[in-house]
Amino acid sequence: MAESSDSRFLNICRRHLDIFKADPKWNPSNILLTLTQLEAQLDEGYTVALDVPAKLAPQKILINKRQETYDKIKPFVRSSRRYLKSSGATEAEIADAASYINNLLGQRSAPKPKDNPDVPAGDAIKTHSVSQMSYDSQYGNLVGYRAFLGNISAYKPNEDLIKLTTLDELIQDCDDSNAAISAGFVPLSDAWNLRDAKLYTNADSIYEVFRDAKDYYKSLYEPNSPQYRTITVRDMTIKPRGRS
Repeated sequence: MAESSDSRFLNICRRHLDIFKADPKWNPSNILLTLTQLEAQLDEGYTVALDVPAKLAPQKILINKRQETYDKIKPFVRSSRRYLKSSGATEAEIADAASYINNLLGQRSAPKPKDNPDVPAGDAIKTHSVSQMSYDSQYGNLVGYRAFLGNISAYKPNEDLIKLTTLDELIQDCDDSNAAISAGFVPLSDAWNLRDAKLYTNADSIYEVFRDAKDYYKSLYEPNSPQYRTITVRDMTIKPRGRS
C-alpha cells in the first residue's frame, strides 16, 4: 500500500472512478476526464506514491546507523578527558582541551531529519539541512579534538578504547555515515517531489483532474438525486493532503 495519507486520497479517487465507470451517462468532452485517462493517471499515482516509502526504508536504516556511530563520541570524549587529566598534560593543555570537550559533550543530540512521508518535501529538505549541520558540527569538533590530542605529547594511553587510532577510526566512520545519508537523501527527495507534483500540485495532478471529474459528474444530476448525494458525502471528499 502507499503511505497512509496518499493511500486514503488515492482510494477515494478510486471509489469515484468506480462510480463513473458504472454510469452510462459518463461521456465527458474533456479528454483528461475519459475513463481510460483517469484509470491510467490513478495507476501511475499509486506507483509514484509507493516509491516514497521504498526510498525511505533504506534511508531510515542509514539514519539509525549514523546515530549509532555518533553515539560513540561522548563515551570516547569522557574517557579521554579523564585520562588527559592524569597523563601529565599541563594545566594549559587541559584548559585548551576544554573547548573541544565542552562542544562535544554539551551539544544536544542532533535531530534526525523528518522521515515522515506526510511531511512536504520542502520542509523535509530544510529539516535535513538543519540536522546535517548539527552532525557536521559534531564532526568538525571531533576532528579538531583529534588534531589537538595529536599535539599533546603526554597523551599516550595504553588503553585501546581511547587511543588516537581508535579516534581515527571513529572519525572515519562518522565521515562515511554522513556521506551515505547525503547520497541517500537525493533519491528520497526526488521521490517526494514527484509524489507531490503528480498527486497534488501540478495543474494536471490527480487532485485537480478528479476534482474536475467530480464537478462534471455532479453536472449530470440534480442535487437531490441519489447519484449526486453519493459523491458528495463526507467520506467522498477529494482534498489534497495537509501542506504547510
